Amino acid sequence: MAALDLGIKTNTPRNFARRGIRCHVLPASTTFEQIAELNPHGVFLSNGPGDPATADHVVALTREVLGAGIPLFGICFGNQILGRALGLSTYKMVFGHRGINIPVVDHATGRVAVTAQNHGFALQGEAGQSFATPFGPAVVSPATPGGRRRQAR
Repeated sequence: MAALDLGIKTNTPRNFARRGIRCHVLPASTTFEQIAELNPHGVFLSNGPGDPATADHVVALTREVLGAGIPLFGICFGNQILGRALGLSTYKMVFGHRGINIPVVDHATGRVAVTAQNHGFALQGEAGQSFATPFGPAVVSPATPGGRRRQAR
């Protein structure tokens, strides 16, 4: 797997390795050609600081990865980059999510997971916009913590 370092935590590649996943950590300035040379089974967009609206290179790179049909996923900042690549906008949250104990409902199972979140930006869709995802808004906030695109465009 190719992991794009947008501010990746040291433990993230370690956790991939513990699960038998070979992880190549690449800088945010990486080109699509450099990723393609690795022939990865997937691309991971890491967490990190900053405003996703200013990350034009990474958003464009994400669109190239999606266009090539390479499986892709992101967490935190990476999730926001993925959303922007899919045409969503982002906004600065008034207070942000800072800390632990933020309950999130998994609409596929009905289970509630208590999560730790630390972000000041969130994805924003149009009113009534539908996403093919089992993940809904956090119970205490309208911010959606995750999504899954079920089919290619």
